[in-house]
Amino acid sequence: MENPSQTDFYSQFPLPVEPDVPVVGPTPNDPPWGIPSAVGVWFASVLFIVFVPVIFLLPYLASRTMEMGSEEMVEFAKNDPTAIFLQIIAVIPAHILTILLAWLVVTSGRKYRFRETLGWRRGGLAWWHYGVILASFLLVAAVVSNYFPEQENDLIACHDGRGGADHGGHDHL
Repeated sequence: MENPSQTDFYSQFPLPVEPDVPVVGPTPNDPPWGIPSAVGVWFASVLFIVFVPVIFLLPYLASRTMEMGSEEMVEFAKNDPTAIFLQIIAVIPAHILTILLAWLVVTSGRKYRFRETLGWRRGGLAWWHYGVILASFLLVAAVVSNYFPEQENDLIACHDGRGGADHGGHDHL
């Protein structure tokens, strides 16, 4: 039998309960995706790089009224400056689509936070440190381009107004 004073003493305290176990989300060492998802994102990024430029190029090709076979279209897409420009510009939306897909996979459809899932931390850097790092990269790029200048190619010569070998112009150095 219990001592009445002991019962009074313990009745003042709340009953013990199970401690709340915090729900821990994924960590960089235990991400919410696996190898099939990673390979799928890579495969989708390759498809984006191949097909988005084609989608950008199709309206331009359709606006050209000349009859072309498939080989002539390929040559036209390789040599026409506007077609080349459209294909280069189309890489930007392809990369944006890849980043959006990767974001969806990393966050498991917005269930987890992107930066925390990847383990991205600022690491004690202040905002101005990023400016110093950027300026340093630009300085290194300027020094490297001074020692290794850009090589001449037909696309640059064509846009400089000098014409390339295929455009009937003369190369001037």
